[in-house]
This record gives sequence, C-alpha cells and structure tokens, in this order.
Amino acid sequence: MKKKHIKPTGEIKPHLITGYGSNVAPNRFIFPETKEDIEEKVANLFFRLLQDTHNSIINQDFELVSNEENDLDFAMKSKEEIVFLELTEIIPQQNMKGGYKNLPNDYNIGAQAQVILDLILKKSNKYAGIKSKIFLLMYITDDMSSPSMSCEKLVIDFLKKNEHSFVNIWFFIPILEDSGPMKILFPSSNPELIEKEVNELRTRNVRNISIK
Repeated sequence: MKKKHIKPTGEIKPHLITGYGSNVAPNRFIFPETKEDIEEKVANLFFRLLQDTHNSIINQDFELVSNEENDLDFAMKSKEEIVFLELTEIIPQQNMKGGYKNLPNDYNIGAQAQVILDLILKKSNKYAGIKSKIFLLMYITDDMSSPSMSCEKLVIDFLKKNEHSFVNIWFFIPILEDSGPMKILFPSSNPELIEKEVNELRTRNVRNISIK
C-alpha cells in the first residue's frame, strides 16, 4: 500500500450575507489531510457535477475510478470510452513560507498567469506521448489562490494559441460538500487577444478580497 502524504491546505470560506451580518456557510467543503484523499474527494465532486452539466460528454454512463496507468490520477470509464482525469492544485505565486495565512492580498496578474501556465505545461509535457483523451482539472484549496478574471483571460488566450496534451482543461472551486463553480479554460469561445491587450493585462496588479 502506498504511503499517503500530508498536504497543507488553506481555507475556502463561502459566506452567507444576511441582515444580521456574515457567517460561514454551512456544509462548506472540508479538505482531508493527505494529498491522495484531497484529490479523490475533489475529483469525485467534480465528476458528479460534470455528469450533470448540459451536453457534457461525461454522462451518467461513466464511472470514476482511480488509475495507475501512466501515473494519471483517475479514469472516467464507460462501456465505449475511457477519458483520463489529471489533477493539479493552483498555488499562489508568492513565497509560501509561513503558509496561506501570511500571503499578501495583492499580486501581479501576469506572474500568477505564468504560475498556472507552468503547471499546465509541466503536466502536458509529462503526458505528451499519450494518445488517449485527458482532462486536466485545476483546483484551489484556499481563497487566496483563486485567479482573477483577467488572469483567466491570459491563461485562456495562451491555451488557444499554443499546443498542449489536453482535450479539456477545467478550473474548479470546491466551495460546498455538494457543489462548486466550474469554469472551462480550454477549449474556449473567447476571442483571441491582440499583443497589446496581453501586455496590458500582464502588467496589472489585483487585490484579493477575503472575508474573514
């Protein structure tokens, strides 16, 4: 049996705003302690939500199973098809010394986009020789790691213009135990950015607003 690895995580705190103030929403997603258990829980929730997505190729005929072939994390299998699912966590661009609690609220959009693209390209290069369909699932374990919309635009634009090994790339925030927002980064219908737009976005800074 493989040894499980303890993995530090931050916190995702969805809040309910009422006339009496703000409170952490009940049933928020709780991350397990080990990398293996985190990925299994995130993958299972994503898979259930993906099956319920309109026009998804991963319908109710598929099942999610752990996978050891080619070191890919999971396989989504039906009688006719198999699609592999690889997971990777989006991490902040800043030095993680001291953990998530000490991260600054401000960050550069271009630098954060590059962190995400480096993760994608590293995974892509690892599985470049595999001919099977592979989905890449990018997720966060802390509010401070969530990319801004401008950051997402840069990532989406790069993926439209450059080759990689994935048929789909998703960004997922596991907010509640039974739900969370999913955004597809590739393929995308977004119009391509011109060089001036890319350069302008890369130089901008953004502030994450975290409700404590």
